[in-house]
Amino acid sequence: MKRFTVSRRALLRATGIAGAGLTLPTLDAMLDDQGRLVRTANAQPRAIPTRFFVFFMPNGTHLPKWTPKSLGRAWEVTPALLPLARVKDRVNIVSAVWPRLRYHAMNTKEVDVGTHGVLQVLTGAVVPTARGPAGPSLDQVAARELGKGLRLPALSVCADEHPVTQFDRKVLSWSAPETPVEPIRQPRELFDKLVGLGDQSGAGVARRRSILDFMGKDLNRLHSRAGMADRHRLDELGTSVRELEARIQTLEKAPACAAPGARPEPVAMANATEFSRIDQPALATLLLDLSILALRCNASQSVVYMRGIAGGGSFQSYQHLFPGTRTGSYNHHQVSHDRTPEGILRHVRVNQYNLEMFLKVFDALDKAPEGPTTMLGNSLLYFTSECGEGNNHGYDLPIVLAGGASGRMRLGEHSKFVAPNGTAISHTHMLFTLSQLLGLSLTKFGFDGTTRLESLFV
Repeated sequence: MKRFTVSRRALLRATGIAGAGLTLPTLDAMLDDQGRLVRTANAQPRAIPTRFFVFFMPNGTHLPKWTPKSLGRAWEVTPALLPLARVKDRVNIVSAVWPRLRYHAMNTKEVDVGTHGVLQVLTGAVVPTARGPAGPSLDQVAARELGKGLRLPALSVCADEHPVTQFDRKVLSWSAPETPVEPIRQPRELFDKLVGLGDQSGAGVARRRSILDFMGKDLNRLHSRAGMADRHRLDELGTSVRELEARIQTLEKAPACAAPGARPEPVAMANATEFSRIDQPALATLLLDLSILALRCNASQSVVYMRGIAGGGSFQSYQHLFPGTRTGSYNHHQVSHDRTPEGILRHVRVNQYNLEMFLKVFDALDKAPEGPTTMLGNSLLYFTSECGEGNNHGYDLPIVLAGGASGRMRLGEHSKFVAPNGTAISHTHMLFTLSQLLGLSLTKFGFDGTTRLESLFV
């Protein structure tokens, strides 16, 4: 008997979920026998597009504690990379990649990447203008080519706030030249956008306490038509969503006796005093888990997650990693400039913590079957910073790659890239290589990114 298949769009329309409500993970019913997405009408099936996730850790690292000495598959797990030990054969470490950033008024002089480096992280900009870099960021380019028809093709999230509107420190994503994409910082706002209630009108006004209650009949109808594996995926999705909703309400400190239709006010984070009242680790983890939901539900093709803002204006504190210490002593930027033995150990622990968060995405996608592989196999995960050495804003960027990139990427190696003249390669070539791992139809990216780093490909 021929297996029942239906396109994602037709399935959403048939079950009534095409309007406000959750989008769906990739179900077996959406795939043909070769693991390709079934399409409507007479369109040919297509491969599942490669997802792109960026984890940005500001303020660099301490390179002697980060960079392995050995290359290839024999690379050793250094202190800062310790969380990667359990997935050593499934990630890549990339070294000797330098940003090439010059400011518009100083075209012949390299600029401090610790101050302006965020501009180039995803744009490959070398000579940005006074109002921003000269082109769209890679996440936006990928979303336009691979994320057509998704609710939020490109999503940018930040778990930090800054008192000054400085785009060079708090924006990674750019939709066009000199056009920054302001990241979402409020969990409630992010959740509502993911489920299509961002405008607060229509269904949003009528919604009950849980979005699952609002769309219960549609989900039940879909559940009754799904196969066993797809039912498990839908049940797991429902459990995750209810848990995320509860965590949002806890963070917002919503009163338990609130009316069913009541919507708590978002948490204010306008200044350092207000931000310090928030459970910062809980906020960062919640925003990360909502970002994972965006990927798992196919709401977004590209997700940029900023763990913090670069430079001295960040409010982020890592005091929770060092119990018993004085409040305010462990601001991330301050830690990155402390080169006492104790300070170096603190910076290493902050690096480890960020990698542990990165691995939450790795694990969540790895546990989600998708066709003949997993969502991780169909994704490219990119961990990076705006600078290398945090203390002197050195140029050797800390880079970790993970995911199968739909079968394109070789894994388990430490690669050090050196140009023919013996210098480190330009970051623009790294971004171009990422575009090729994503399967984008580009011949150049950024200022001069045209070279594929072939050792990263299968």
